[in-house]
Amino acid sequence: MQTTSKLNTSNLLQEVWVLQLLCTVVGLILVLLWTRVFKRTLLKQVEQIKEIAEKITDGDTSFRATIYSEDEIGQLAVTFNKMADSISERSSHQLEEVKLSKLINQITQRFYESLDREEILKSAVINTREALNVDRVVIFSFDENWQGRVVAESVDANCMEILGANIYDPCLQITTLKNISRDIFLW
Repeated sequence: MQTTSKLNTSNLLQEVWVLQLLCTVVGLILVLLWTRVFKRTLLKQVEQIKEIAEKITDGDTSFRATIYSEDEIGQLAVTFNKMADSISERSSHQLEEVKLSKLINQITQRFYESLDREEILKSAVINTREALNVDRVVIFSFDENWQGRVVAESVDANCMEILGANIYDPCLQITTLKNISRDIFLW
């Protein structure tokens, strides 16, 4: 009986040991699978951000990172997208400034090419209206009594022209102007 009891105990210990070994192997396999999935997910996110960074470096600021999570990689993607938006906005602003600068240079060049006062004024209002993208630009000339007359105008086709019109405005009387803005006009 004692031998049977030792044999049963030995068999039980062996079964427990096999069960523990099996649990350990299954646990290791699960950890390896989880690590592989986690690694793929993490690497996919980092690779995506890297690819988008390369595209932005090449000048294409239209790409944005997909945000998969709120962890550090997700926060990096959010920050990266904000940076891409900022770069895109600044680039757009710089392009507008370059266009405006070119237009100003063209206007200046046309002034140098033409010494005719009427041509200069006409060119100034046309090019200024195009640059500002407005429906009307006028140049207003004052006489010695501060009465005004429109001497040059560029106007949209849907607007009434006022070129040559004499304008009376009580706000433009010499006494009013002196009181309002001594620093604007030179006497």
